[in-house]
Amino acid sequence: MVKYSFCPYCQGELSSKENYYQCISCKKKVFIPSFPGVSIFPIKDGKVLLAKRGEEPRKGLWDSIGGFLKEGEEPTICAKRETKEETGLEIKLGDLLGIYTDSYEYEGQVYETLNLYYLAEIIGG
Repeated sequence: MVKYSFCPYCQGELSSKENYYQCISCKKKVFIPSFPGVSIFPIKDGKVLLAKRGEEPRKGLWDSIGGFLKEGEEPTICAKRETKEETGLEIKLGDLLGIYTDSYEYEGQVYETLNLYYLAEIIGG
């Protein structure tokens, strides 16, 4: 669970519960959502394109193309944007392979994620 110290409503001290925080002062509950992301598996000539991570976490390891949704962004738009940003390729999204949860550790924090996995066809770039 992401670590928070202060209530976003009154800035009071938070008490950690099993899956949320509760403010000691105003008694409001602060729920920590999963962070939505997409993973894309572009296919061309029967081969899947993977990316070698250039940044932490897991720098240097092979991974699917993808990333986190911007606030209010549709998953399909995010999938196309992330593919273009990371590879320079244009894709046509295919089937949704599945939706899975995961944990993403970054700079000492562990974030719970909700990931949508897509197949895609490379159409340009």
